[in-house]
Amino acid sequence: MNFTQSFAPVLLRWVLALMLPLLASQVSMAQYTISACGDAYTDISTTGTLLAGSAGDDTPIGITLGFPFQFYGVTQTTATVGTNGHMQFPGSSLGATSPFTNAACAVGQNAIFPFWDDLNGGAGIYTQTIGTAPNRTFIIQWNKDHFGGTGNTVAFQVRLSETSNLIRFIYQDVDFGNATWNNGASATVGIAGPGGTGVSQFSFNTASLSAGQCILFTPPPPCILTVPANITVSTDPGIC
Repeated sequence: MNFTQSFAPVLLRWVLALMLPLLASQVSMAQYTISACGDAYTDISTTGTLLAGSAGDDTPIGITLGFPFQFYGVTQTTATVGTNGHMQFPGSSLGATSPFTNAACAVGQNAIFPFWDDLNGGAGIYTQTIGTAPNRTFIIQWNKDHFGGTGNTVAFQVRLSETSNLIRFIYQDVDFGNATWNNGASATVGIAGPGGTGVSQFSFNTASLSAGQCILFTPPPPCILTVPANITVSTDPGIC
């Protein structure tokens, strides 16, 4: 057998072995895009389920999502909802106590932050699944005051979409009656993936929110890396 003919396949395998991790890492870092959306706020305080203990302070509450939902390419069926205006998925670096740390979005948090602030009191947190499979929407709604506030509650929602895995933040009221906290001035707004992924932050300690606002987070498209048939590549969105 010709030496060149026998060596070429071996060389190709070595080249692929060296290049694939680099190519995969570039694709896996693809981020969610952030854009405005026109969805109206629909209050679920009379139709949804009020989570026990959600009127408290620094309280983590475990929930089951209305359907399997992909977040940074990982299918999630459960989450922990925090009374401080965020929700996190298993494996979050935030721990299990639903803290508020006044921090920006960071890789490893594996969490969704519609209004991460030092919240307390208020009516609490509601959940509800609406629509018909495979196009259902799972809604988490917070009606909360600020810690040290005077009873002026804000109201906002996270909406998770089945199949498309879109994430929407929708705000009905962002006014605590205190300019230090109003409109997200002391809050973190965005999403952060598990280790090895990324973040898509809308704002941090900035008065960037308004009543009626809708923010859409769109996941990256599926991996399109082309490799030989004997090498398996994930087709989860943005993850190779």
